[in-house]
Formats: sequence, C-alpha cells, structure tokens
Amino acid sequence: MSDLEKHVAEYKILLNRFAKAFSSYFEKGRHQAISCKSKILICGMGGSAICGDYLRSILSYYTDCEVIVSKSYEPPNFIDNEWSVFAISYSGNTEETISQVRILLERGVEVTIISSGGVLSNLAKERNLLFLEVESGLQPRAALPNLFGLLLGAVYDSFSFPLDLEELLSEINHQIEGLSSQEEFMKDLASRMISTPIFILSSTLFSSAGLRFR
Repeated sequence: MSDLEKHVAEYKILLNRFAKAFSSYFEKGRHQAISCKSKILICGMGGSAICGDYLRSILSYYTDCEVIVSKSYEPPNFIDNEWSVFAISYSGNTEETISQVRILLERGVEVTIISSGGVLSNLAKERNLLFLEVESGLQPRAALPNLFGLLLGAVYDSFSFPLDLEELLSEINHQIEGLSSQEEFMKDLASRMISTPIFILSSTLFSSAGLRFR
C-alpha cells in the first residue's frame, strides 16, 4: 500500500467517525455549563479558527450575538470581561493564539481553553482557567468535529437554537454513507482538478463552509 493509499484509508476512518466524534464532544461541552455573554471572541488560527467561523455563521443566523474571530498575535483592544472568550488550538502550541491569551490574561479577561494539551493546557492549569480537552494524535484538520463539537456544546444552552441534533447527526451519517457509492466518481473528479484553477462561490451565510472546502 502506497503512502497515498494509507492517507486515504486513514481519512475514510476519520470521516466515518465524524458524527460520533461531534456528538460525543458536543455533549462534553454542554456538561461544562458555560454561561455565555451576548459577545464572543474566538482566538485561533487555521483549522482551529474555522470553528469560530462556523459558530459566527450559526449565531448570526439564529441570534443577535456578536462573534469575532481573531487570527492574529493580538486580540482587539476593546475586549474585556463583557465578552466570553475562547482560545482554540488543537496542539495547544500555536504561537499567535498563545500570544493573544497572554495579553488577555494581563488585562484580567477570563479565557476558556480548547486544545489537546501543549502550552495552552499548562496556562490553563497555572491560571485556573476552564480547559476543554480533546484527544491528541489526530491531524489538526481532522479534529474539526472534536473542536467544534466542544465549542458549540459549551455555548449551546446560552442561546435558543431551533436545531434537532439527532436529526442533524442522522443526516451527516446518511451523507457519509452515500460517499461510498461515489468513490470512483470522486477519484476521477479529483484527478481532473489537479493543476486546474478552482473558484469557490458561496453566500455570506455559508462562507465559513466555503473556506473549509478550499
């Protein structure tokens, strides 16, 4: 088996576990009983920041909550304890996110940490911060259901969502199962997309999904 075939096999396993992982971590997040304010800051980079982008899309559609996703070394100057703040880094060692957390703590702002360990885990222990832990050993981009499940679960009970989680998870599983019959088509499509310019168009509401797809 080639390295490519091994990676494909690994991703198939992760994809099949997507709904189960999301559901498990969603419930774990809900057990934390976080009382979120009507303003939320998410600090993160790359695949971790996508969780904040997704949350912003959902909350902007269903609520009047303001969500800012900060992908930098410094958080906005106006952030104070009127904001609920989450720092997300799968490894816990993302230097931009660590920098933001240190600055926020210097201001006396409470921060909830979501990671698998690293420097952020140590900071959480040292400063007695709420730490929501995900399993280690995954490729960061494959940790989306774990990270986002925790984040959405943590804020879920603070807002009114007309979502049927069981129905949503059932649909996710249905879509994943349907991919098996499309494998040859997807391989052919992927081979024809190599070295081809690709443009992704989406509505504002689904822009975070478009970014993830890119």
